[in-house]
Amino acid sequence: MLRNPGLLRGSARRGGESAQDAMVLSAARHVFGRDADLDPWREALSELDGDDLVPPVAQLSAGISHRVTLGRWLYAALRVTCPAAVVETGVASGTSSWLILNALARNGTGALCSIDLPNRDPTQPYNVGEETATGRVVPDSLRPRWQLSLGDSRVLLPKLLAETGPPGLFFHDSDHSLEAMTREFETVLPRLEPGGLIVSDDVQKNRAFARVTRSHGLRSFTFRKGGTARKDG
Repeated sequence: MLRNPGLLRGSARRGGESAQDAMVLSAARHVFGRDADLDPWREALSELDGDDLVPPVAQLSAGISHRVTLGRWLYAALRVTCPAAVVETGVASGTSSWLILNALARNGTGALCSIDLPNRDPTQPYNVGEETATGRVVPDSLRPRWQLSLGDSRVLLPKLLAETGPPGLFFHDSDHSLEAMTREFETVLPRLEPGGLIVSDDVQKNRAFARVTRSHGLRSFTFRKGGTARKDG
């Protein structure tokens, strides 16, 4: 697994690219091969700095959005690979769902299936309050491509994978315990499309991502607080 390269730290620009986007391009080279065409990745990243994204219906709060490196990777990977099916665990206010759905809308194809076990404890991060607040930043115009299921991924994820068929990308941002992350990765990997991607937030919290990617021989890359891996095509 390639660790976060120290030479990309900070906010310095290289070749006209931000440090965030230089990291994304390094990840693309590592995960897709040194000969990967980076022009589509650059084009996708440039979309995030324009004004063409469908705006959220509420202010984006903490979460995976176009403002963080992992979110920029997630959007660009979706734009470049154009998966027919995307599966996500962990929604909260819906920043990552909003970003994924924007990419699928630009692709003109694909659907997102999300699972969330809402946190309604006002003393905890990512509290969503009332039941209808889950995914509250996602506008109606993006929702036709979205299926949101509320419940425990231990029960819902195997059922969802059986219904949707092999996803081209899986995004984990739910329970970041060693047990939960390992379970979700191991549940998804056999069903993931050949060449499909796993993207995960907070891989630094335990060894689940490192162990699973190593045991399955996956090409992987870690960002500051997230990671991605590709299943062999």
